[in-house]
Amino acid sequence: MGDDKDAAQNEIIIQGLPASPGVAVGKAFVYKKEKPQIFSQTIDEESVPGQLALFKRVQEDLKTEWQHLRQQEQDQTSKAVLDAQIAIIIDPQLTSEIRALIEEKHYGVQHAIQQAFKNYINKFSATGNSVLHNRKMDLTDIRDRLVKAVTQSSAPLPPSDGDIVVSAEISPREVIQFSHRHIKGLVMEQGGNTSHAVIIARSVGIPAVVGAKGVIEKMQPATELCIDGKQGLVSINPTAHTRERAKQLRGSAMLTHQEQQRIVERPSQTTDGKSFTLRANVEFAEELENVQKYDARGVGLLRTESQYLDQQQMGSTQKQVGFYRQVLTQTGDDPVTIRLFDVGGDKFQQNNHAESNPFLGWRGIRMLLDEREMLRDQLRAILTVAGEHPERVRLLVPMVSTLDEIAALKVEIARCRQEVMDDGNPVDNMMMLGIMVEIPSVALQTKHFADEVDFLSIGTNDLTQYLLAVDRGNPLISSLYDQRHPAVWKVIDHVASVAREHHVEVDVCGELASYPVAAACLVGMGVTTLSMTPVNIPMVKNMLTKKSHKQMEKLAEQVLLCEQSADVKSLFKNWKTK
Repeated sequence: MGDDKDAAQNEIIIQGLPASPGVAVGKAFVYKKEKPQIFSQTIDEESVPGQLALFKRVQEDLKTEWQHLRQQEQDQTSKAVLDAQIAIIIDPQLTSEIRALIEEKHYGVQHAIQQAFKNYINKFSATGNSVLHNRKMDLTDIRDRLVKAVTQSSAPLPPSDGDIVVSAEISPREVIQFSHRHIKGLVMEQGGNTSHAVIIARSVGIPAVVGAKGVIEKMQPATELCIDGKQGLVSINPTAHTRERAKQLRGSAMLTHQEQQRIVERPSQTTDGKSFTLRANVEFAEELENVQKYDARGVGLLRTESQYLDQQQMGSTQKQVGFYRQVLTQTGDDPVTIRLFDVGGDKFQQNNHAESNPFLGWRGIRMLLDEREMLRDQLRAILTVAGEHPERVRLLVPMVSTLDEIAALKVEIARCRQEVMDDGNPVDNMMMLGIMVEIPSVALQTKHFADEVDFLSIGTNDLTQYLLAVDRGNPLISSLYDQRHPAVWKVIDHVASVAREHHVEVDVCGELASYPVAAACLVGMGVTTLSMTPVNIPMVKNMLTKKSHKQMEKLAEQVLLCEQSADVKSLFKNWKTK
């Protein structure tokens, strides 16, 4: 008893962000990576051939290493990510730029590598899109590995079996390699829950927490950790009580995993017979496997940003068509909601204007209506695929703030539809048009926008950010960012109510939909279509099929009476255990 009391005094709880569900207890392994030192060196003309040969050798060696890792891998998601990274390693544009810097500017090979990667990394770093910002790790890892190969730097020691890896940030490749060592979990101070590293962790079943600020400085040799990837919690020096609870949660998680197939096969109905629909949020082709695995009824949000940023020329129409076809083919006969490109274009166009707050700036439909050819390229690609899959494709418009934007977009859709027809391709004249409800002014004027579109999709992530005036990426105020805030619920209820009055479909595609009790509250407010990361579908469906619609309506009524976030959280906690 006394030992546990002493332990309790030493236990430190850090609240991070949920990344990959699951509970793990084990010894912490602090994985520190030294950033390679890159010198702005220049070389003489005689050294150019040798530097070119050195670059070719390290490029081939790295490609071979990645290919060998891929051959050992069984997980399809991991294989797909490695394929994408191999493509970066041998990318003709990058290779050409590095060679040109060596030949024409006489840069040393490590300096040339750093400069060529710099522009690509900046595209991801400076964007107002958090998904793409998280993806920069893919590029920095490849850059650093190339530079280390040039300088022959040694790699850090790997973790042992059963360790929980703690690091500032971890690359997708490292997650794959660590999974072969049977690590128990991952904790990152940086990163986000949409990074490739996290996608892989979810796919291979490794619990993970990201955004755990300050966790490394609290580590001692052989520190014991307990992590909860579902709640985003890290317990340092856990007490006996914490370890016992973790054991219970692991047992529950194992049971849930064993029952997942049975859960997803249940009819999507509440206990009193009200239907609901669960769809998937997807950005990368490697996520489609989980759409099928968890029986999502289509894609409620297909993000398209990477289709542009992965390509120097912003993506040809034909390459987009190939991606959209793949998504439609692998989702059966279910609907697919394709969101137009949603990121500030100034970060990768021929425009040097810097924005101090890209989340409130030139992004989404605002940028697309200024960059008409980019918009038309994407519309032609979407309309082409929609014609091949009638009544399945739904077009979603991000960052809408005025009715004029919708009117202008409709003109462009009509123009592009005619061009697709002129090329001899079929079109879908019934393709549904919807907008993201994420700007408070749009939510307040829902009735006017509902008259212009076929459906509304509430993006709770940005809606919360704008409604509460909290930059969710700012660690100084991140505690104020709370999607369960009473104001957020009141706005959602208003949008859902007006949508019903105007006979317009409404769904929620933000993170809020992935929390079981929050999902029940949304259904209670009349939002019967929810879209989320596929791995969250079983636990949400499990909750919705065990409660009645009347119970959910009562929950929604109680939430709307709450004055503080703490009241909502308490209500949710008590409701879950009833």
